Amino acid sequence: SLVSVSKSGDQASSTSFTITLKGTDTSSVVNSTLAVGNITVKAGTTTVSPTTKTLGAATTVDNGKQYVLTLSGITTDGIISIVIAKDTLKDESNNASVATTLTTKVNIKSVSVSAESVKGGSITLSKTLAAVGDTITWTTTATTNFSYQGATVVCGSTTSTVDSSTKSYETVSTCKNPKIYPSWKRSDYYVWRSGKVNNTGGWGTVLYDGAKMTVHYLSPNYAISYSGAPGLDYRAQVSTKKTYDVTDFSQLTGYFWCPDPPKDSSLIGVGITKTPSSWGYSLASYKSASIKNTSARKTATVTLTSYKGSYYVFSHFLSKNTTGSNNFDCYHDQSTFTGDTYKYGHTGLS
Repeated sequence: SLVSVSKSGDQASSTSFTITLKGTDTSSVVNSTLAVGNITVKAGTTTVSPTTKTLGAATTVDNGKQYVLTLSGITTDGIISIVIAKDTLKDESNNASVATTLTTKVNIKSVSVSAESVKGGSITLSKTLAAVGDTITWTTTATTNFSYQGATVVCGSTTSTVDSSTKSYETVSTCKNPKIYPSWKRSDYYVWRSGKVNNTGGWGTVLYDGAKMTVHYLSPNYAISYSGAPGLDYRAQVSTKKTYDVTDFSQLTGYFWCPDPPKDSSLIGVGITKTPSSWGYSLASYKSASIKNTSARKTATVTLTSYKGSYYVFSHFLSKNTTGSNNFDCYHDQSTFTGDTYKYGHTGLS
């Protein structure tokens, strides 16, 4: 008979558990040949070979013998049962035992699923132990300013993607330890944007070099206008009054256009700096676009992956307006931080 089992319910394949067995009769059992080889282990209806299968020495109990069977490393899903072969116990009259099946309440779930840490939020799995073919679902909790973008399921060197609307994964026999990495995107942020988002911090340091052009801040602080007369060289730089933490942004993009463009080589650009009182056009964190003789909308983008912490954002304008007779007029009317996406391979965690 089955006396006790040390575990019950859903268990991982690696779980080690013991089964206490007892054989008795109305008179004393005088002979026992029970051994590991006499015991068959099944998960559901499938015969399995545990990595650990040991039988302790027999102890004498009233009218019988008692054993402790230890099992672990069962990689097949299902309720565990054991089949004890016939003729393993005999009483004083030499009557032999019949084959006996004993069923436990241990339910092996061979797939162990884990939710991995990624900056931007967390997911909660419906279960962490599953049978092959089970569906794992999850709920998402995003950190402020982040949004869920789907997930990557990692199985050894193999990956698969889950889109943002599905939030589920069906387990397979070829992946016993899937790791689920959620993806989180930081929302974009407009430092300034014409007519849409104000530069709430206002403008700070302004630098000039050469002829002093006219710099306007279009009310309420949502764009910069550069204008000047022909035949002169101009350089100007305008910085924000406050700093911005760039840690969770992948790039900064400036948007420009010139309804009356300069006639010669001219550049307009955007960048980040720690020292707004110094020119930033030679910094690696500055990028510009040519606006010579064109009214087409231009952009310049700074990659921010190597920058962390707080910076001022600055707009820089260089005009060599030596040709022609018209005044020039240009606008830097948008600067946008693009939110980074943290995911498998780029978790944002140190």
